[in-house]
Amino acid sequence: GFLEAPIGVFACGFGNRLTDTAAYNAVGVTPERNFLIDQQSQIRMMMQGNEIFDGYPGLLPHLRRMLPPLNGKGQPLHRRPGKGRCPVDCDCDEVVL
Repeated sequence: GFLEAPIGVFACGFGNRLTDTAAYNAVGVTPERNFLIDQQSQIRMMMQGNEIFDGYPGLLPHLRRMLPPLNGKGQPLHRRPGKGRCPVDCDCDEVVL
């Protein structure tokens, strides 16, 4: 009905407590897009292996793969296969600015 939450509203979740990441998981945020930020501002990916990024600047090269531009149907534009060396399977050497 009208009051039901739409599916897929959250692209990523960033929180500073495990309860935050649990809440994002409960609404459908996948582990590779669910992040825990610690007291040193390091960002931990909540998937097997718990990849750690050095703050938001460390995550920046991966954003194009994680949050690609979408067409009118919600499908990613310009999706290329990654190089397989990255936890988010992206082109980390590509400039993202």
